[in-house]
Amino acid sequence: MDLTVKPDGKISLPLINEIHAADLTPIELSDVIAQDLKKYMKDPYVTVIVTQANFRKIYLIGNVLRPGHTRCDRT
Repeated sequence: MDLTVKPDGKISLPLINEIHAADLTPIELSDVIAQDLKKYMKDPYVTVIVTQANFRKIYLIGNVLRPGHTRCDRT
C-alpha cells in the first residue's frame, strides 16, 4: 500500500486511522503501526519503505553567513 504523509505529518490507514509519521524513522513508524495493528491481528509484520522525500526550499538573503537556498524539512 502506498501512502503519502499529509501536510499535518500524519498518514491514514484502515483499522487504525491516523498516525503521526513525521519525524519518525521508517523502523520507528513500522513499530508504531505494528503495535496498533496488534489489536486486530496476532503478529503483524510491517515494513516501511521511503520511496520519495520532498523538502521545501527556502532562500536566505540579507546579512546571513551563507546566502542561497537550503532545505527545510519542517513546516
